Amino acid sequence: MVVDRAAFANPPSFMGVPFSRDLTASRAAIIGVPSDCGTHPVPIGARLDPSAIREQSALVRRYKPPQDDFDPVAAQGLVDCGDAAVMPRLPITWERVGRSLQTGSSSSLASKAIG
Repeated sequence: MVVDRAAFANPPSFMGVPFSRDLTASRAAIIGVPSDCGTHPVPIGARLDPSAIREQSALVRRYKPPQDDFDPVAAQGLVDCGDAAVMPRLPITWERVGRSLQTGSSSSLASKAIG
């Protein structure tokens, strides 16, 4: 039986790093903010941006072997925290984004929201 493994592929993460909400061993984290917070009655905005950024990040090289043998992504323990649970109200959305990144994180965590 032939199985197309691409049909069962995991969703893309940022630069292929692991998905995790456990930030204890990480010094850097990415979280998506798929928000349509705006004043227009039709949902327009950046709700698809985090997934598009993750898809395009597959084209980014971490380093150029053999010239460089240092992988900054691995050295920082970068993880992708997935998408934050957003609401159509900005104060609630930013509170949830902050709460998502505080779970088990250290004070030296560098975080980046995409979307």
